Amino acid sequence: MKRLELRVPLASLMALFLCQPASAVDHSNLDAGRPLSFDDAESIAFREQALEGGLFLRRPDGLATSFGLDLSYLYGIARNTHLSVELSAYRRTRSEPLEKRSGLEKLDLGIFHSFNREHGDTPAFAVRVDLSLPVASEAAGVAARMRGIMSKTVGARDRLHVNADLEVDPNRREGRRGVLPALTLGWSRPLGYPRAFHTTGLAELRVASGRSTGQSPILSAGAGLRRQISVRSVLDVGVSSDLAGGSGKRDLLRVTAGLSTGF
Repeated sequence: MKRLELRVPLASLMALFLCQPASAVDHSNLDAGRPLSFDDAESIAFREQALEGGLFLRRPDGLATSFGLDLSYLYGIARNTHLSVELSAYRRTRSEPLEKRSGLEKLDLGIFHSFNREHGDTPAFAVRVDLSLPVASEAAGVAARMRGIMSKTVGARDRLHVNADLEVDPNRREGRRGVLPALTLGWSRPLGYPRAFHTTGLAELRVASGRSTGQSPILSAGAGLRRQISVRSVLDVGVSSDLAGGSGKRDLLRVTAGLSTGF
């Protein structure tokens, strides 16, 4: 009888935990780059703030290995809408010109809006728009990326995430494409359920247009983990690779590890 009495409040607590809305620093709320490339369709809460940062390592085919730092700041400016600022800097292990061995890789300003939460058979939908300022040495002007996002629960605990991208660069250089489409299929699942509720496993499959004219589309795949280490902090780690395409210009390995904190 005592065991039954204990199970009832424990089950109630678990149900309350699972029904709480995800915040920006919940291990099941997914942001691009932490640690894979796709977003889910959930925005952060109104007036919530989050800092996300991490280290990355990139090993291109036939080029110098680079490593660096990614930093992001998110702020909920309205219900279901948040702004983001993202900064990335790199350092190459070797390069011919000294001035190209380190520098800023990107500075992006973005807005994210979630149209609805998932309910019944209706998926969650969202849109994200980012402007990339010309801080990199090879950048010629402001570029824009528009991303449509859909998230849907499949089965008891699996979630599928579809991201459709369209990047536009009106100041492209000769030999570079001005319009770059991409499609990403992401997957997430809580690990250890029902014994634990602090880790989410991730995987993705992505097809993206090559940046240079004549370059074939690039097929990529990746896997990662997000683990809750406190009420408002999450650790993440991910590994991905370009599997095919790119006409020899692809990344053999990308590794990301980081920390997200809300306040």
